[in-house]
Amino acid sequence: MNQYQNWRHQLQEWKKDVEALKHKAKDASADTKEDMNKWIDHLELKLKEFEVRLDDRSEKMAETLEEGLEETWLSLKYTVHEVMGKFKK
Repeated sequence: MNQYQNWRHQLQEWKKDVEALKHKAKDASADTKEDMNKWIDHLELKLKEFEVRLDDRSEKMAETLEEGLEETWLSLKYTVHEVMGKFKK
């Protein structure tokens, strides 16, 4: 599996985690639900941005794009862990 495939696979896993978090938010108190939904929206936006960058990947630009994706990936990874850790209980 190459780096592109690894990213694509992890992206799908995180999307599943976000869906689980959405279900958890439904049962939360009003204040917690509002906070969770704000973070979920932020996380979904970052996931979508990364997915668009993956979809824009072309063979000619693979090396240059992969370098840019690596930075974006690290930021996304940090955000996912931050949000999931915030509501992990």
